Formats: sequence, structure tokens, C-alpha cells
Amino acid sequence: MSAACGAAAADVGMPQKAPPPQPRIESSWTFTITPYAWLTNLNGSSTVANQTKDIDVTFVDLMRHAEIPKDLIELSGFFEARG
Repeated sequence: MSAACGAAAADVGMPQKAPPPQPRIESSWTFTITPYAWLTNLNGSSTVANQTKDIDVTFVDLMRHAEIPKDLIELSGFFEARG
């Protein structure tokens, strides 16, 4: 009779522990992204034939009078990946 009780207990099973969480593997890679934008303006002075004129032209002024405004703007960036 004790064998039957042991068999019944074996059928029920023991509660199982959850497996421990896997350790997180940290990546040794780092990434850097840096965007840049330049807008052209002019500021200074110019001398021609002994006549000096001050120059102060903003980006907005240049955009109003430029035939090709794409030459007044630069968009670029920097990307770096290190492992």
C-alpha cells in the first residue's frame, strides 16, 4: 500500500523552480551620430582701388538674391562605430 501512495505522489510532481535569468551580454560596440548644417553669410570689409567698403550680408539676404541657393547651405554628418 505504501508503494501505491508513492506512485500517486510521483504522478503529482514537485513544483519546479523557474530557471535563473540568463546574464545579459553587454555589447562592446558604441555608435555616434552627429549631424551638421552650415548657413553662409558674409561679414567683413573689401578694399578695391583704395576704397574700403564694409560687407555685412546675412543668410536671408543671400537667399533673396542667389540664383543657386543650394550653394549657400551644407548638410553633412559624422558617423562612428567602435567595437
